[in-house]
Amino acid sequence: MQKLPSAIFVVFLTLFVLNTKCAKILVLHPLHGGSHKLQMQVLSKHLIGHGHQVTTLSFQNVGDVTELETNNITNYILTVDNSDGRYPYMTVESQGRFRFPVELLWKSGHNPHYLPLNAFKMTEALCRALLENEQLLGTLRQEKFDLAIVDVISNECGLAFAYQAGISSTIAYWALFPVNGEMDYIGSFLPPSFVPTFLSQLSERMSFMERLYNTYLRLGGSLVMEFQFHLTHKYIQEYFPKTPHPKELIANLSGVLINSDFSLDYPKLLPPNAVNVGCMQCRDPLPLPKDLEDFMESSGEFGVVIFSMGASFDAAVAKNLVPKLFDAFSRLQQNVLVKIGTQAFFNVPSNVKLVQWFPQQDVLGK
Repeated sequence: MQKLPSAIFVVFLTLFVLNTKCAKILVLHPLHGGSHKLQMQVLSKHLIGHGHQVTTLSFQNVGDVTELETNNITNYILTVDNSDGRYPYMTVESQGRFRFPVELLWKSGHNPHYLPLNAFKMTEALCRALLENEQLLGTLRQEKFDLAIVDVISNECGLAFAYQAGISSTIAYWALFPVNGEMDYIGSFLPPSFVPTFLSQLSERMSFMERLYNTYLRLGGSLVMEFQFHLTHKYIQEYFPKTPHPKELIANLSGVLINSDFSLDYPKLLPPNAVNVGCMQCRDPLPLPKDLEDFMESSGEFGVVIFSMGASFDAAVAKNLVPKLFDAFSRLQQNVLVKIGTQAFFNVPSNVKLVQWFPQQDVLGK
């Protein structure tokens, strides 16, 4: 409950340095949205509550979250021309939408050595759709924004767009633990001797061989980022030749909001302008819808088990796993609330309720 004030503090401190009381703030999302967008919406809502004007720029996704609609907010939603099918993981249409590759994630998402090369085509899709939109850039330049907040995962072109929009101060948002990717370039000190690489399945206590393996993974990640920077720099220079290199844009960030917490992460040395804001979307619970309230109460003294794997879980992909889970759930005394995308072809135990979405914070606060 204290993380949102930390995020607000970083934003307000930046605005104070800029000597701005009521600011215009541009929020730039990457090609993928989902949970990232939900977290940024919470921050945007509180900024609006303090009198600031917020403009969001995002890409349309399949099964996208509802846009925040209130006073003092303007939403721009972009699509990608994918009528020829050149970009993977997107719908094939003139207004292409990003489709989360759930099957690929379930098959190889845990493997640190697996990198689908066609994923770099998504970098091109984002950069071209964003940077070639001269009309939108001209409109945003006229707004004279005081601050940009950029979700920087594979979004160097978002940083370049903010730079070209004439925004002098930019804060980054990072949705994962602060290691690998763009986070290796913000000025943090992350030696592989005790900071495990993402997906390495290592802890901060490593043997000599584990440290060698961790160093190998870190070097591999650095090579991937160098290629990512090469691609994004090429696209950026194609449209705006005088824009600084992506590494320089990252190094000149005014601050970084990290979706993590010291209690859940390994020890790291972060720069003073990097702030952990994990759970900034946390709030007091609200009353449940009647069907969920009745289900929760019907479990009596045994309580309720919640099973949810977020956006990465698709029952149609994991159809061999789901019956095994249901068999285990059927042996419990508790009721089980399961978030699942597809439910038509499963035999559901009597103590299990399937939903495509539920208000998780409200259920947990019950």
